[in-house]
Amino acid sequence: MQELSLTALFSMLEDGTKVRLIDVRSPEEFRTKHIKGADNVSLDSLGNESIHWSRSIPIVTVCGKGGGRSAKAASILSDMGFQSYYLEGGTTKWFKSDYE
Repeated sequence: MQELSLTALFSMLEDGTKVRLIDVRSPEEFRTKHIKGADNVSLDSLGNESIHWSRSIPIVTVCGKGGGRSAKAASILSDMGFQSYYLEGGTTKWFKSDYE
């Protein structure tokens, strides 16, 4: 589990690297605004939800500011054998960028 910069994530996406974006914010926060293509999965549901995910696809977790809930989620997923990252700056930084 490691922090992933927004620039690094943009490069991965632009290069066509397949990643799974997991937004660990509350359903209310997610409904307000979220990254297109992200799935909303609570920290408590990670274990149950992740059994359906391929371990060959890197997972990038996001929360509001990056480093709190998303770091915890990335750590949990890493312990489960996934290649996981948490997004530096979270959705706050993403929505301040020009990336679509």
